[in-house]
Amino acid sequence: DLAEPALATKLAAAGCTMLQLGLESGSQEVLDRLHKGTELATAARILGQLHRAGIATYVYVLLGTPAESEAEAEATLAFLEEHADHIDFLNLALMNLPRGADFAGDLPGGEWEEESLGLYRPLEDHGQGRAAARRFLSRRLLASPQVRTIVNRTPPTFTSNHASFFAPGRL
Repeated sequence: DLAEPALATKLAAAGCTMLQLGLESGSQEVLDRLHKGTELATAARILGQLHRAGIATYVYVLLGTPAESEAEAEATLAFLEEHADHIDFLNLALMNLPRGADFAGDLPGGEWEEESLGLYRPLEDHGQGRAAARRFLSRRLLASPQVRTIVNRTPPTFTSNHASFFAPGRL
């Protein structure tokens, strides 16, 4: 629905000031593997429409998904840089696979030892891997002037804990 040009204008007129968008990746291949149902061209159009309507965007990006290659991570960086003028805030995260995830056996390296005491299953994959994704985040993504500008203006209260977005007494 956000791809419809008039919707952003109507949302702004109704008082909407910010939307959280789960982009996850700037690589169409990664989005397809995650079954996101997101087309990057549509996401770019939505970011522009929201910006023109005066609605801030808080974009979620997820690195280190199973089989994500370095080239796909670079595509995410390129997307963020290309659309930085339309992204107000960023949540950059590394993928964690909760120990109770049902689909883990379908992922490369999804098997694990039940006696593990960790909160998350290890993610060994055929892509660049979690350690490489962490290095990419710190050395490439956060080194980008455009991405760094967005991250620097993102309030520290904007984390994956969404409690700060609910007004007291409205729940």
